[in-house]
Amino acid sequence: MKTLAFLISYSGMCFADPGFNPLLLENLGPGETSDLEVFTKGGNQAPGKYTVDIFVNNSPVDHKEISFYKDKDNINPEGSGLIPCLTLEQLKQYGVKIEAVPELAALYKKASEQKEASNAATPDKDVSTDTDECINFIQIIPSSSAAFEFDKQALNLSFPQAVIEQSARGYVDPALWDEGINALLMDYNFTGSNNTSKYDGSDKTHDDSYYLSLRNGANFGPWRLRNYSTLNDTNGTREWQNINTYIQRSIIPLKSQLTLGDGNSGSDVFDSSQYRGMQLASDDQMLPDSQQGFAPVVRGIAKTNAQVTIKQNGYTIYQGYVSPGAFEINDLYASGDSGDLDITIKEEDGSSQHFIQPYSAVPILQREGHLKYSLTAGQYRGGYGGGDKPNFGQLTLIRGFSHGLTLYGGAQGSKDYMSAALGVGKNIGDLGAVSIDVTQAKADLPAGDTSKGQSYRFLYAKSFVDTGTDFRLLGYRYSTSGFYTMQEAVDMNNQDTDDTDYNRTHHKRSQVQGSITQTLPKNWGSLYFSASQQDYWGVSGKEKTLQGGYNNSFNGISYSIAVSKTSNPDEPTDTLVSLNISVPLDRFLKGAYATYGINHDSNGHATQQAGLSGQAMDERLDYSVNGNTGNQGDSTGGSASLNYRGNHGNSNVGYSYTQDSQRLNYGLSGGVIAHAHGVTLSQPLGETMVLVEAPGASDVNTTNDNTVGTDFRGYALLPYVTPYRRTSVGLDTTTMGNTVDISDNIKDVIPTRGAVVRAKFNTHVGYRVLMTLLRADGKPVPFGASVSQLASDQEDENTAIVGDSGETYLSGLPEEGKLIASWGKQGSQSCVVTYKLNITKEDNSLMTLQAKCLPETGVN
Repeated sequence: MKTLAFLISYSGMCFADPGFNPLLLENLGPGETSDLEVFTKGGNQAPGKYTVDIFVNNSPVDHKEISFYKDKDNINPEGSGLIPCLTLEQLKQYGVKIEAVPELAALYKKASEQKEASNAATPDKDVSTDTDECINFIQIIPSSSAAFEFDKQALNLSFPQAVIEQSARGYVDPALWDEGINALLMDYNFTGSNNTSKYDGSDKTHDDSYYLSLRNGANFGPWRLRNYSTLNDTNGTREWQNINTYIQRSIIPLKSQLTLGDGNSGSDVFDSSQYRGMQLASDDQMLPDSQQGFAPVVRGIAKTNAQVTIKQNGYTIYQGYVSPGAFEINDLYASGDSGDLDITIKEEDGSSQHFIQPYSAVPILQREGHLKYSLTAGQYRGGYGGGDKPNFGQLTLIRGFSHGLTLYGGAQGSKDYMSAALGVGKNIGDLGAVSIDVTQAKADLPAGDTSKGQSYRFLYAKSFVDTGTDFRLLGYRYSTSGFYTMQEAVDMNNQDTDDTDYNRTHHKRSQVQGSITQTLPKNWGSLYFSASQQDYWGVSGKEKTLQGGYNNSFNGISYSIAVSKTSNPDEPTDTLVSLNISVPLDRFLKGAYATYGINHDSNGHATQQAGLSGQAMDERLDYSVNGNTGNQGDSTGGSASLNYRGNHGNSNVGYSYTQDSQRLNYGLSGGVIAHAHGVTLSQPLGETMVLVEAPGASDVNTTNDNTVGTDFRGYALLPYVTPYRRTSVGLDTTTMGNTVDISDNIKDVIPTRGAVVRAKFNTHVGYRVLMTLLRADGKPVPFGASVSQLASDQEDENTAIVGDSGETYLSGLPEEGKLIASWGKQGSQSCVVTYKLNITKEDNSLMTLQAKCLPETGVN
């Protein structure tokens, strides 16, 4: 292209205004040039719609499509010859104080009056008002500007501080929050195992276990209906549990969540209780990140390929399978914010480890002036079925004051139980943060007895940055013999039996827990230690759990040592020690690791395992192959497992064996969502999610997660999105087929909690064509002419620019259709192309075509 080459070389020699005279274009005489006035000044761009990142005083606020119109009077020198079209509502969303600018305030008042009058006259019809029209804010607001950086697709808005709302860092205007689309949801997780064993010449035994959890729901506007149920099947004995059903919505003005149905009361002040009723509670995630002040991590050591089951309040909340050695479970769906976790590790030979992990929240300091509250009323629920289910109510208040002080308290009551709590928290600077509270309770016991007592709690948290020490949680609680929690009181009042007498004299006395992480000097790794101890009135001995470990790496080789010690009253202490080493094999096999581990218990049993693990298929597939051996007659065996993360769900399968047993375990997990445009399958849903909609763009990966991609219709679901935060959803254009193009591969969404928000991408599905346009006299269509598709059903216009010699590149073209080319405002400065592509076979490559562009009157 000689003309373009000339322009490039010419512009390189210019040091002043790089504008040019259109008549310099060779082969084009007067009257033959396009209307290129906008380009005659350096840096200018054509008016139209551009998708841009929007900044206000250098802070990002939005990413969206903005209309730009021509700056005829040059009132915005930094705007590339353009002025952005911003409405009053947009200016308000971007932090402009409308009331601080008299002219804007008058316009806003007028628009509001128009809207009220229109709504009164036609309540069922949306009427456009002045708030929907472009505002010439550059002239209205002194010292304001709008710099459009075309090469970066960035719009930098500048306003004086006097007219900008002072908001916290990370603030997102609630007016931009998206309640999402109406949808039906199902999230499923199925695991199963088939075990065959034969010991000491005995007959073979079969042990089959299946677990299914379902999280079903429906979204209607701001309302979220959810149900969580589980099914356990052990050797044909089935147990179905409905854990909870509730409907929930955000109450945005109160920064709160309203829950109707089954839920858990807050755990900041009292132990969490399950209820069936209603709750209105603060949702701190609605606050900006800079204004925000815990599901626990479960660790243990498995001797073999073991099944881990975790229960809370009588419900099974987790069941999965782990390899021999130290493991960590950090993705629990806990059904309460606090409470003991009942953990069972079932080994291949049928033996099991069992321990209790208590936990509670970190210190509850609040920012100055911030009030956090929770109001709950309903029927008490327990996971053990039957028994008394009294109505109860609970109110908690937590208020931040100056000097780092927080006061908190609450009340809790039912027909047989009353308690009140009062506490104080304090930021003590370099020493960390503490909270101390006392709870006074009165419980009416069977046979007309009444018991009164107190419970005292101390919590501490601190990170010592200089030494690398992090006290994640250090807590102590002591309860007098007359103190009962609501759960203990309800259990005792279920019926007056020997069990009731036992519970009356054997209830919680004291509890100590804490965890410390210590980062050592450079290249020396890190240590962690956690401990918990709990004892009961009337019971000798204590429940103790001690866990510790060391982690480090050298030249890519990582290794760790873990120790676990558990003891329960009247049971022997169980101590396990584990050493694990992982060596990367990228030099030989990408994404692979060689692993070795050894476990040793307090009875002298030692098992060793070695294996190979890694990832393949663009990190979609995890694989593992292991062999193990042991002493003292322990069986030699091995295992293999595969875990696959697909667009439509996840799957896993594993096999393990010893000389005496074999086990096959498997699982499926994923989500299903039904929406206005059909049904979409996905990976597990999470709480808040994005429905990616790119019609016709099949098998395209998202840039957020390369294991999430569109289905054959162009739909995908991106799970685990943070609510009330701006999330950029992108499509990886390198994974698109040759017949698909999109106008913008990034969309921004800001979902509310539990929402399914839509990220719609405008796709052009069709052929890519380099077309040479010739007019009736054989001359090419002028350089700079715009070409667009006629009768297009695309939401955004499919347009292109003509280069020299009449060449233009178009994408997403159907096999036949019409195009219009325009290079001026006069009727004679446009023509229409009727084309038909010559496709003799499936051709996804760039096609070339020469076509006639005739006056509109000459086109049938």
